[in-house]
Amino acid sequence: WLQLNEYKESCYPMLAEMSALHLEGKLNPVQDAFFASSKPEFELYDLQNDPHETVNLADDPKLAKIKDRLLAELNQWRESVNDQGVTEEFRKGGWPADYPTKTLEEWKALTEQWKPWVFRAPDSTMKCPVLAPWEK
Repeated sequence: WLQLNEYKESCYPMLAEMSALHLEGKLNPVQDAFFASSKPEFELYDLQNDPHETVNLADDPKLAKIKDRLLAELNQWRESVNDQGVTEEFRKGGWPADYPTKTLEEWKALTEQWKPWVFRAPDSTMKCPVLAPWEK
């Protein structure tokens, strides 16, 4: 469930590659779910049988008691730490949730910038080619 994160966009070469593939329609449904415009309110996964968390079981009636218990524990913890949640004030100053943040051409250009770094020799002293916004 992707949203703008300047650190990740500057430091994760795979994000540029995946974003380009998404815009080209070349991802399978599991991969493409990462780019969905919203995520489910609740997520519950069977980590033994689904370690990559691809099948959301939150709406499975057989697991309703487990979901309710976990939600109660989460809410109790939130209360114990005085969690205020995401406030409207935060949303005004936070990064936008809109994705994609670049055009296909921009993502492809970024992918090309990353290639020498990603495929460098193990003993290379090459500097990272993509600078984080705070390094520019």
